[in-house]
Amino acid sequence: MLALLRHERPDYVVLFPTSFRGVFATDLVHVVASVDLPLRSISGSDRMVIGTLDAKRLDSGTSNPGMQVEERVVDALDVSDLDDEAAYAWASSDDPVQLATSKAVVAGVRPDGAPCVDGARRLDGEESFTMHIDGSPAQLVARVGPAATPAGLELWLNGSRLGPVTFP
Repeated sequence: MLALLRHERPDYVVLFPTSFRGVFATDLVHVVASVDLPLRSISGSDRMVIGTLDAKRLDSGTSNPGMQVEERVVDALDVSDLDDEAAYAWASSDDPVQLATSKAVVAGVRPDGAPCVDGARRLDGEESFTMHIDGSPAQLVARVGPAATPAGLELWLNGSRLGPVTFP
């Protein structure tokens, strides 16, 4: 959903708040008008909202505030975008039913303290994916939400284990 909104940049959106709770919970949409649909037969909810998008908040999840001017993004995987997941052979050990409901739009804070809104998946299991880098020095940037137990990352490069990384 976020990838589509970022790409298309619509002047207005028409959404059902109950279907896109994360979009409304993160203040991405400024409501212009709404209508209650008491006699609905084939709508997504009993309330429909028309609004504009906050472009700054919409784009807040696409930049890396820690990058230096001479650095560049070599490759990026959006684990809430189905096309990206397929292109990077992203996989999860979570139950397929949980996967179907795991996508979310979440708000957080970037390392520089600025608000950040981005797509995410809320999963408990292991994930795997393959990144494509050109041999240049690379820096891995991962957004990991709070968890009951520390999250770990097993990092491999060209078939060689580089070691584990643990996120508190």
